[in-house]
Order: sequence, then C-alpha cells, then structure tokens
Amino acid sequence: MSEKESGQSDLRGDHGRIDSLERDLYSRKKDQIAQRKRRELHTRDYGVSDSWDDIPKEIPVKSRRPFIKIILAASIAFFVISAIFSTFFFFKGVNISPSNVVIHVEGPALVGGGEELDLQITIKNNNPVPIETADLIVEYPDGTRSAANVDIEQKRHREALGTVNPGEEVRRSVSAVLFGEEGSNKMIDVVVEYRVRGSNAIFNTESQYELALSSSPLSLAIDSLEEAISGQEVSFTATVKSNSTSVVQDAMLTVEYPFGFEFIDASEDPIFANRTWYLGDIQPEEEVALTFRGTLSGQDGEERVFRFVTGLQSEVDSNRIGAEFIKVSESLFIKRPFITADLTVKGERNDVVIESGEEVRADISWANNLTTQIFDGEIEVQISGDAFDRTKVKADSGFFRSVDNKVIWTRETDSDLGTIPSGGSGNVSFTFGTFGIDSGRQFNNPVINLDVTVRGKRLSDGSVPEEIVSTVSKEVKVQTDLAVTSKLLYNTGPFTNTGPIPPKAEQETTYTVLLSVLNSSNEIANGQVVMTLPPYVEWVGAISPLTENVTFSPVGGRIIWNLDEIEAGVGTTRSLREVAFQIRFLPSISQIGDTPILVNRQTVSGFDRFTETQIESSRAPLDTFINEAGFIGDSAAKVTP
Repeated sequence: MSEKESGQSDLRGDHGRIDSLERDLYSRKKDQIAQRKRRELHTRDYGVSDSWDDIPKEIPVKSRRPFIKIILAASIAFFVISAIFSTFFFFKGVNISPSNVVIHVEGPALVGGGEELDLQITIKNNNPVPIETADLIVEYPDGTRSAANVDIEQKRHREALGTVNPGEEVRRSVSAVLFGEEGSNKMIDVVVEYRVRGSNAIFNTESQYELALSSSPLSLAIDSLEEAISGQEVSFTATVKSNSTSVVQDAMLTVEYPFGFEFIDASEDPIFANRTWYLGDIQPEEEVALTFRGTLSGQDGEERVFRFVTGLQSEVDSNRIGAEFIKVSESLFIKRPFITADLTVKGERNDVVIESGEEVRADISWANNLTTQIFDGEIEVQISGDAFDRTKVKADSGFFRSVDNKVIWTRETDSDLGTIPSGGSGNVSFTFGTFGIDSGRQFNNPVINLDVTVRGKRLSDGSVPEEIVSTVSKEVKVQTDLAVTSKLLYNTGPFTNTGPIPPKAEQETTYTVLLSVLNSSNEIANGQVVMTLPPYVEWVGAISPLTENVTFSPVGGRIIWNLDEIEAGVGTTRSLREVAFQIRFLPSISQIGDTPILVNRQTVSGFDRFTETQIESSRAPLDTFINEAGFIGDSAAKVTP
C-alpha cells in the first residue's frame, strides 16, 4: 500500500469512528446503547488481581527530590560565589580598606600635670571612594578635665567630620587638661568611624597617642623624724604646693597608716577615717601644710612605712581621691630607748581633761633598757600654762623649783637614781592644779603642758661617760567653769508680785525667780538649765526677756531654759546670761513654820567644745528666802498661820 493510500485509510478510519459516535449520540435508541456500553465496561477484564499477594512489593514512583537538591545546591553555590566576588571587588577590585584611612596625631611628648594639652589630628582618606558620615572620637585617660572648665571631667571628645573625599585631608584640634602622678604615661585613643556608599556597615580606624606627665600639678613634701620611740608620740607635717598655673580645685590628701600607728589628732579635722583630708582649692604657687600626730608601737629595729597620696576629690565618692597626682612614702624605724620614761595623769596615758581648780596626781615611771648600768640618774618635769597654779605643786621625794616651774628628782632626793642596774625601774609622783574661777583670772581654752626628761650616764666602749636622755610630753586640757545661780525676788525684778510676806497658809503669794548662767573659759554648745516645781507651786507664765527660750511642762512641773551657744567669758569678761519668770505659791497649814522649797535643784549642762566633754553643775534648791534688801532672814520666809 502506498503512503497516500495508507493516509487515506487512516482518515477513513478516523471519520468512521467519529460517525459512529455521532449516530450513537443522536440515535433514538441512545439509552439502549448507553446500557450496552456500561455492560461492556463491567464485563471487560482489566487485569486487576483479586488478591493482595499479587500486588508488587514496591511500586515504582518517579521522585522529584534529586531535582530539588540540585536546585538548592546551585543556589548556595551561586550565593557564595557572588559574596566572594563582591568582597573581592569591594576591597581589592577598587582597593577600599580601613587601613587607607590614615590618622596622624601631633602633640608634645611631655606635658605638665594640670597644664593644657593641645593635639593636632589629621585624617586622610586614601580610598578611591568617599567615606561618609565620618566622626572623630578621642578617648582620654581617667582624671582628664575640660580645657574650658577644669571642674568638668572629660572622658571623650566626639566631633562630626561629614564626608571625606578620596585623597582629602581633614584637620582638627582638640584640647584637654591631664592630671595624674608625676612621671606616669598616659594613652589617648583616636578613632575615626565612617560608612561607605552602598553599605550599612560601620567601619573604624584607630590610632593611639602616648605621652608622659613631666610634673604633677601638686607637689608633696613630708617632714618627720627618721626614728621613733615605741609607744611615744610621732608627728608628720605634709606640705602640699601647687605647681599649676591655674587653680587646683577640690584637692585632697590621704594617708595610709602602718600597723601599730594610732591617730591622736591633726591641725585640720579629717573628713574620713582619720586619714583623709579635704584641702579645697589651691591657688597657683600656694602652699597648704597639714600636721597630724599619733603613737607608734613596734619592736626595736622594725620599719614602719606611711604612704601619702594627693589628688582631686572623686565625683562619685567625696571621701576618696578620684585622680591621683603624686605618691610619697615615708619610713620610720622603731627604736627602743636606752632609758624609758612614761607619764600618766589621773592614771591615764592619753591626753586628759581636768576641771578648773582641780588638783590632780601625775606619775612618772622609768626603766633601764641597757645591758649595762646607768648612774647619776635625774628626772625633770617642766610645767607650763596660764591656768597652772604654782601654789598647788607637791613633789613626792622631789623638789619644786618655782623660779622656772620645774619639779626635779636627783640621787640626792631619791637614792634609787644614783645607780640603775640593767633592767632596773622605778617611779616618782607629784601633784599639780589649776586656778579656779574664784581666782579672778581670765583664760581662753586653757591647757597645762607637762614635759618630762629622764637622763643618766653610761660608760661608752671607750670607758668615757656618755649622757643618755629620754623625753615624754603631755597636754592637759582644762574644762570651763559652767555654773548657774538663782534668786527669789518680790519687790524688784520685771514683774509685780502680790500676796502676803511672809507667806500665809491657804493664801497665794507670787514671786519672781531670777536665774543667771556663768561660763569662764571655753565655748559651750547645747547649753540648758533644767529644774522642776513642787506640786504646791504654780507656773504663772510670765518670762523676761522674751528673747530667752524657756518652756514649762505641766507633767512633772519641768522647766527648761534652752541657752544653745554660751560664749566663753560670760559672767567674767562678758555680761551674765539671765532670765526671770514668775511663780505662785499656795501654802498649806502643814507648812506653817517652815521655809518650803519653791524651785527644786537647778542643773546647767552643755558640751565643752575645747575639751570635747559634756559638763554640768547644779545649784541648791530655792526656798522662800527672799534675796532683797528689807527682808531679814527667816522672818519673811517662814509660813505663818
């Protein structure tokens, strides 16, 4: 069959099938034809097995996973290659690198502490593209202050540079004031932060500038002994001087004490732990001296090191130094004296306080610490002070030489001093006293100084007599005289009184009470006078002068006169402090023939600022005895029927 005939036969076959479908579709017997077709479908064998066992164990499924894996691997490879290419192109292809941003800092290699430091900073962009939104950041070391105002701490300087084009140089000047220890090195960090177009990353280039402090804004000199006797007082004087051309503000000094040191006092009150002082503002070339003293204990030959530090007050903690300027160490060696002397007053080794007019005992003990004997021993006490009363000195086995106010013991007065064997010891005593307020003498913060010297002789290696000496001193502070006096008045005083005199049972009589306070030598703080009224006495409420602070409490009948500050010399070189108030007395028949108490004991108290002690004294109760002319003894005081 030819190709043409074959093609025609296929066409005829196709048309035949189409015609057959068309006849079935439009035939009147189409329902019968459809039923026949359904029967043919039900009866045709499609080769489906009736048993599960005939089903293949594995049904081949055409998987798409290899194709997905290929796509994913290709995507990752493309991303990595793109990133590598971009990075290479960005940093190598066009040569953009942080190392191409060059920072050059010009400034001195040395600068004085407290002096202004000027730095010239040059930033050059060697990249082929601009760097944008560039910032200059300068990080300063601790203790740096603003050049415009040294009160302001400067930790960082930040300045916007904007856009720096390729090959462009930008110059900036920065200033600050550096503080620190003399000779210390200081490091300043200079950073440039920037972005580049097309990237959100922040790049930075860093540089460091190092310099040294040639001097400290403050110098510190310590004056002290090189050796100290164990258990005796030692003193230090620290002199702080300004080397700065400007005011050094909020200067401080702190001392680190060694083991065995006990602080006694200082010329200025410390602000913290008896070892930190606030010196305040120090002018250029100004010197500030501070002296403190204490006792140092230890073994013979031991070294004790005191460490002194100056600097500026911390802004965080006012009790410590924030920026240190200079440190100084001072060493003392403990030395055991050849002969020991010790002084106690009223049994106390520390400084003591005595009352005005009091007579007190002092004891001196001594001992030979040598391995050889001491001969021709002598003890001498020099007594001085305006309040010292020479008439009250008594020396046990000694002699008081009034011409120079010395108490002396020698081998003539005490045979134990003739020869003192190795390890030998002994003691002597004496009494002394002060002038009281009744002496009429005027003092201001009175003290009595006791300076003891114990001396003797020993034979040196060359058998030549050599004098050895030991000394000890003590300051005795004298309390002020604080006293209150009282009077009962009727005809005089600021108030008009009524009622019978002498008082009569079951009839009221009013009186004026006048109180006076005296203070001799030292200022008194928180002064007050306290007293109470008996239940048969009534508080009227009249007070004069009204400037005085007097209060009354009905509970217990308590009267308080608040004096607050009482100046030294009140009642001696100054006028008395006085106040008057009025009371009412209603006698009972049980009091007939008596002089009843109208005001109970009056007690005055206060804090002595000089001796730093609380003191008080009292006055006997006030009865109906009137302290005025015209009233004779008990005749005007006893209660009558």
